[in-house]
Amino acid sequence: MSESRSIWGNIRHPVVSLRELCGGEAAYPLLLLFGLNAVDELDRAAFGVLLPNIREHFNLDLSTMLA
Repeated sequence: MSESRSIWGNIRHPVVSLRELCGGEAAYPLLLLFGLNAVDELDRAAFGVLLPNIREHFNLDLSTMLA
């Protein structure tokens, strides 16, 4: 039982780590920028995955799609 306590003793709550990372300042701007970047990257990935289907559906060539 003491081994499991020592394992869990080193794990901290994510909010505590985030507060230390921000130096005591508000973490909301950092989280907002992270969220916007995540949405942008997901948008790019989805476009890359769906590009062949879009091109086939609208009968477009690659130069038209990338322009």
